[in-house]
Amino acid sequence: MRERQVIPVSWYVSCGILSLWAIILTQVPLFNVLGYESAFALGLLTTIVSWFWGLRQQRSHDRLPRTLALGLAQHIPPLIILSLNAFIVQNCNFSHGLIFYAALPLMSALYVALLAYVASEACTRFECSKPVRRLVLTTIFCLPLAAELHQFLTEPTIFFFNHAWGWYAGSIYDEGLIPDGRLGFFRLGTVIRSLALLVALQALRKLTARAAPLITVVLIIAWFGESKLAIEGNYYVDRDQIETILSERVELDGLVLHLDPSISKQRRQRIIVEHAYRLEQLARLHQGLAPQPPIHSYVYRDAEQKGALMGGKRTMFAKPWLREIHIHGYRVPHRILGHELVHALLEPHADHP
Repeated sequence: MRERQVIPVSWYVSCGILSLWAIILTQVPLFNVLGYESAFALGLLTTIVSWFWGLRQQRSHDRLPRTLALGLAQHIPPLIILSLNAFIVQNCNFSHGLIFYAALPLMSALYVALLAYVASEACTRFECSKPVRRLVLTTIFCLPLAAELHQFLTEPTIFFFNHAWGWYAGSIYDEGLIPDGRLGFFRLGTVIRSLALLVALQALRKLTARAAPLITVVLIIAWFGESKLAIEGNYYVDRDQIETILSERVELDGLVLHLDPSISKQRRQRIIVEHAYRLEQLARLHQGLAPQPPIHSYVYRDAEQKGALMGGKRTMFAKPWLREIHIHGYRVPHRILGHELVHALLEPHADHP
């Protein structure tokens, strides 16, 4: 007689945690409708819950398909809660909200539960001691966030597309976000990684002398393939790519400008003159500053270009520790140029961090 499958208590606990978080979100403006913000916020908790869910199910020897199916089912109650709240708070676009919900918390739940399951299986197969197991699992869990922090501190971009933690658009001031092609390419990359993990899992279960090299080769191929997709799909952008697009480089005393080559000569000259004037004006106000590396000013054609390349669509900002500012628009005088230059110019006098 076939043994009846019982839903574990941990499923109800995880489901309850996610549902409670959804109820809390219904009380927070902007997060109280089914859209990008609520999907992102729910996705953050989803990553944590799904990680422990995948670990627990592997330790209890539950089958992977059932683990993933129940992991997805945990997100049905939060979806219902956020959807029903539309009777109280009007949704801007319900279909866009469903797309965000599927692309952010649901896809993260699948990927993270699978990653945790495979990582735990690997530790079991290779008979890792408890301290080593904890170290390996903690490293795998924390590495994606560490990578995003490193990118934020060293690169111009302020957005991130992270397979575990979802998509952070870059600025809390940029509202009314809609799904775009980058989101589709990004989750295609998640599928590539997931397929590689499934191949690695099968190799682990048929553990032979050749299993470790095979797993390594599969993961390396998937990593290179997904990295190529990330660049082509524009969900990973670094400084070199931005400076390739803003290829018009102008060097002044204490300033380096990066401009889109489509700019007219007249506008180009006016922007150069204003930058030089503003920096000299600020230097006079703050006499006695020690010589510093030049400030890099990235002047994007418009908000759309800026949002696609580094994440701040309508928000102009500086990364003072990198001595760089990011603004958009060719209008002179620029309404916020002086404000951003102050951030970069006075960085040596700032309290850190």
